[in-house]
Amino acid sequence: MDYQLVDAFRIDKKYSTEILNYLIKKGELTKAEIDEQRLNVFNYTYVIDIVNPNNLNDDGIYRFGTITSHGNVYLLIKSNEQIGIISDLTHDEIAERANNFIKANYLQLGEEMAHKYRNAVKKWFENKAY
Repeated sequence: MDYQLVDAFRIDKKYSTEILNYLIKKGELTKAEIDEQRLNVFNYTYVIDIVNPNNLNDDGIYRFGTITSHGNVYLLIKSNEQIGIISDLTHDEIAERANNFIKANYLQLGEEMAHKYRNAVKKWFENKAY
C-alpha cells in the first residue's frame, strides 16, 4: 500500500458491522477474535477510498480487507449514506455498479476523478489486490 496507515478505517464506523460480518463470512476474521477482543478490529482492518485515501467518509468506491501481507481486497460503494459491498457480484455487475456510481456523481467528481475511479476498478479486476 502506498499510503500511511494512520486510521485505516476511513469510512464511518456505523458501517463496521456489515463490513466485519462480510470479512467473517470470507474467513478473513473470526467472530471469536472480535468477541474475545483479541484484536482491535479497527487497527486490523481497513476501508479506504480506492482513489483518494484521504477521503474520510465521502461517497466513493472503497477497497477494504484485513491488513495482511497477501490479504484479499474487496470493494464497496458508499453513496447516499449507504454502503453496498459489490465484490461477490459478477464482473459485469461490478463494472455496471461502478459505472452507475461514476455517472450519478460525475458533476461532483469531475473528469479527472471519474477517470481515476475507472482505472482503479480496472486494476482491481486485473489483480484483486489493488
